[in-house]
Amino acid sequence: MAIEEDASNYYIISEKCDGGSLQQMLDARGFLKEEELSQVAWCVVSFLGDLHKSGIYYGDLKPGNVILKDEYPCAPGSAGGCLNVRVVDFGCSQLVSTSEAAPLRALAGSPLFLAPEIIKGSYGLPADMWALGVSMYMLLCGRLPFWLEGVPQLEQLDMDSINLGIMYNPVLFAGAQWKGVSEPLKDLICSLLEKDPARRLTAAQAMEHPWFAAAKETGSSVSAAAARRQQPRCAAACNRSESDRVQMQ
Repeated sequence: MAIEEDASNYYIISEKCDGGSLQQMLDARGFLKEEELSQVAWCVVSFLGDLHKSGIYYGDLKPGNVILKDEYPCAPGSAGGCLNVRVVDFGCSQLVSTSEAAPLRALAGSPLFLAPEIIKGSYGLPADMWALGVSMYMLLCGRLPFWLEGVPQLEQLDMDSINLGIMYNPVLFAGAQWKGVSEPLKDLICSLLEKDPARRLTAAQAMEHPWFAAAKETGSSVSAAAARRQQPRCAAACNRSESDRVQMQ
């Protein structure tokens, strides 16, 4: 990446990416397989880890802001994988103070991806990890974690209804898409969607999660050994029935 200028303009020269966004992929072909998600999620969590080490809050993580470097599926005969992704659009990014007494307070980001603490008006780097959890869930099943309704229906809700769902609804692993999804992956998603930011995984902790460890060992898939090693620590919270959810008005 480079920046050039002439007498009247600045020019940002960036990497050429041909694959479109993850949201476009979802719209065109549906959800990702678990082994595909492992490649995408590792790229994104590594990005967040580097950003957070520098005290930078990204602020608007969602499938529409993650683009593929290359077209997917790969062209016949292409070398290597082509699920390398890049995160774009830093319009909501902010520098984070090292002092816990000076949290971020400006309401920014996409409503359906906001962490509970953003709604409360006091947040920091953990809010990025929440958005990662929402994005991973969405990439696996095409829905959002706290509702059975589809995204188009949710986009018609008012902000108060959306905020209530985020604050109080449990994660719902409902639908055929979740059959066969490994328990370590469900546990990772639950750990990222922990409503208390102090208990939520950091980027560094997420990178050490058994699901990512297994994905790195195999290169593209989660091994059965990892599924045996790790049991979901928040299964009760994640698997409550629809009747336990906040009823949207």
